[in-house]
Formats: sequence, C-alpha cells, structure tokens
Amino acid sequence: MDFRLKPDWEAAAPLFEKAALLYKQVGQLEKARAAYERAAQSQEKIGSVWHAAKHLETCGAISKDLGQYEQMAEFYRQAGSYFAQAGRISAAADALARGAKALEDKAPAEASALYGEALEHYESDGKEAQATDVFRQAIALLVKRQAWSDAVSMCMRFGEACDKANARSSQSKAYLGAIVVWLFAGNAQQAWQVFQDVLGIEAFTKSDEAFAADALFLAYQSGSAEKVQAVVQGKQSFKQLDNQLARLAGKQSFKQLDNQLARLAGKQSFKQLDNQLARLAGKQSFKQLDNQLARLAGKQSLKQLDNQLARLAGKQSFKQLDNQLARLAGKQSFKQLDNQLARLAGKQSFKQLDNQLARLAVKLPQGDLAGQARVLAAVQGGRDPNKTEEQQEEEELL
Repeated sequence: MDFRLKPDWEAAAPLFEKAALLYKQVGQLEKARAAYERAAQSQEKIGSVWHAAKHLETCGAISKDLGQYEQMAEFYRQAGSYFAQAGRISAAADALARGAKALEDKAPAEASALYGEALEHYESDGKEAQATDVFRQAIALLVKRQAWSDAVSMCMRFGEACDKANARSSQSKAYLGAIVVWLFAGNAQQAWQVFQDVLGIEAFTKSDEAFAADALFLAYQSGSAEKVQAVVQGKQSFKQLDNQLARLAGKQSFKQLDNQLARLAGKQSFKQLDNQLARLAGKQSFKQLDNQLARLAGKQSLKQLDNQLARLAGKQSFKQLDNQLARLAGKQSFKQLDNQLARLAGKQSFKQLDNQLARLAVKLPQGDLAGQARVLAAVQGGRDPNKTEEQQEEEELL
C-alpha cells in the first residue's frame, strides 16, 4: 500500500498567493517572490497557465525592486511564454513590452532584446497594428543607446509592419526615420541606399516624407551646414512622424509657411496658370474643396494672406515649378488633396521635435559634412565612394 501523499496543487495555490501577499506587505520581498513563484507553479500544475503567467510577471516586478535585473528579464520571459501557452499571444507580447519598459534605464540592452521578442509575438499573431507603441519605444531606446544599425533595422521593420496594417502614413514616417538615423550617424552612403530602396515603395514615393528626405540630401550634397539646418528647421513634413526618429512636431498656419512650397509659390498670378493644376483648379470652385486645404483656405480671404504664401501665390505660375512638388501637385485636383501635401501644408516644424529621433534631426549635420557630401556625390553618380575620380577613370580605361 502506498501511503505517500500526493501534492494538492489546487489547495496550495491560494495559500501560496496569500503568503506572497503578506510577505510583500511587510517588505520581505525575497520571500514574497519565492511565494509568488510557488503560486505560479501551483497554477500551472492545475492547468491555469494564465494565472501562472500573472504571478510570474509579479515576480519580475519584485525583482526590479530588488535590483536584480537579469532575473527580472527572465521572469518576464517566462510570463510571456505562459501567456502564449494560454493562447493569448497579444498578452504575451504586452508582458514582454512591459518588462522591456521597466528595464530601459537599468539594463537597456536586455530591454531592447525584450522589445524584439514582444514584436515577434505581435507579428506572429498578425497584430502589427497593435504594436505601434512598442515599435516606437524600441526605436527610441536603440537611438538612446546609439545602436544606429539596429535602430535603422527597427525603423524598416516598423515600415513593413505598417504596410501589413495598411498604415501608409506611419510607414512613410518610419522610412524617413531610418534615413535620419543614418545621416545623424554620419553614414551618408547607407542613408542614400535606404532612400533608394524605399523609393521603390509607392506609398513612400508619393509622400511628403519623400520630398523632405530629397531636400535633406540636396542640402547635404551642397556641403553647407547652414543649408542642412535650413531644411531641418524649415521643412514641415515630419510632425506626423510619431516614432522616436520622426515626431517632427509643430502645428503652424499658412502664415508661418517658410518652406519650399512658400518659396516656390511665388512669382505670378493664378491667371497665368496653364499646367495641370491650373486646368484642375478651373474645374471646381473653392466651395467644393472639402479637404484640409479647403478648410484652411476657408478661414481667411486671399486679401488677408500677408505671409509668404500670399506674396508668392500671386507672382509665379506653377508652370515654372519643375521640381517634385510641382509634378506631384499636377497629378490631382485640389478636391483630392487630403493627402501628404494637405498635411504638409500646415502642421509642424523640426523645431518642436521632442523625442529621440526628433532630437537627432535638429542636430544634423554631424561629423565630416564635406566627406559625406563627397560620398553622396559618388554614390549618386554610380561610383565607388572609396575611390577618387582619378582612380575610377583609370579603372574604366583599363
């Protein structure tokens, strides 16, 4: 006859939970954590892995209070694993993200790893749309750690997730963030390569973020720090970049527009408009403008426009606009302008950047600007940036 007693996990679970709570209340954190860990074991034995995961997450929080950050990360990983076993993939991702957030200051490398694991859960569950904040937090931490390559990879990964979630605006902002990171890191060649890669993505090509990136590269090519700063301070296409590289905030009215649209607008009356925009404008009245431009335009008469747009709008035909903005504008009516140009027309400047990526942008250019300008000139011309023009010519002759 077997007189050995079998463990009664169902009875033990609430007792361990009560003991853990009492230990915690009197400040005996080591014993409280041990009791929560036994409570988790009990819940797992009786098939309640969800409650086991919750107890393990509590163990992680107590480990933080004890300053034991490696154990803290491991408890959050175990909690995530149990949530996943319970079929709650999103809960697993959320737990890992909470652990990562709690570890950012004390163990940033471990926090980045947890963010990566959380994002894997979101992606495996097809919940990319729920991962937006976690992507932003992960990117912010990588920038803070100056892990430039990883930050760019995370921005590109964020862009892919946005594509799956049909979040076109965030997708473009993520790609622009990747470009800003490489430029801040002093790697103009990689920044240009990213730009060329994402130009193959239609959502980005048609975005105001693409025009902002193009203007930034032109400023870098000039080798003038003043021009780079002028683009960064004057461009208005980054406020809606709401990840850490790109929340380039700054709502402002048409009166404050000092960017390319303002400069381009400017040298002759609307009567002389003979291009596509002129033809489109003639097909509908301002009353029909139901987008952002219409709403903005409806708030003041043209006579009251005493800013640059007003001065410029009366002076120059769009026919003379031979840049990308002009070509974009010529492809759609004002009625349909609820897209990037409408958003560009009035919401933000680089000056109000208040996060990690924003702070990077306002510090551009970094490093050897003349060298970066030479690299850009070489890669844009299809040459090896590590060779002089003379070396390149000799190879071509051979």
